[in-house]
Amino acid sequence: MDTPSDWEDWWEDLRFVTLEEATAMDCNRCGECCSSLRAPGGGLWSWGGLPAGRHYGLITLLDERTLKPRDWRVGDDHPRAHNAYDCTALADNGDGTTTCTIFRQPRQPDRCGQFPVFYEGIEDELEAGPILLRTEPLHGCTWYLMVVVQDDDPLFDWRRRDQRLPWTRLSSKRREHAYDVIREAERLRDAVQPIPRTV
Repeated sequence: MDTPSDWEDWWEDLRFVTLEEATAMDCNRCGECCSSLRAPGGGLWSWGGLPAGRHYGLITLLDERTLKPRDWRVGDDHPRAHNAYDCTALADNGDGTTTCTIFRQPRQPDRCGQFPVFYEGIEDELEAGPILLRTEPLHGCTWYLMVVVQDDDPLFDWRRRDQRLPWTRLSSKRREHAYDVIREAERLRDAVQPIPRTV
């Protein structure tokens, strides 16, 4: 029985949640999804598909090596582009948390409020199979290493209170089911389009 190879050392830390559980969680305001400068490893996180002229003057793209501001390039607007960036609307509170200075104002891009589980169509996406949230580079995120699974999945009978699975205590049959869920979530994530852009 092969472990999900793409996850290497961290697949055992995945948390399995229902959509209701995921949407009931509150953002802890780590700011890692708002700025590559806050993400572990400096610049690991990125938003593709946010073209010049549609970024409300907020997004500064950063050079992936130096994390210094750079100009927009051809391809930066591709939905799967990996652009290190910094949002000028993000304010550091000095206590490890951040505040969006344009939260719920007209200038706030829709996709900011939709990340990672509040976007339109997530229910339909879940009908197709488990959803591996795009949070693996965001170590401080409330939704870090999370898979949203349909409510009737047996994983919920096996998980611990911390929403993780007790891998060493799972039977080989249960473990294989968990691996299948992870693999299917990866496959679907690679196939699904990113959060749609709005004008």
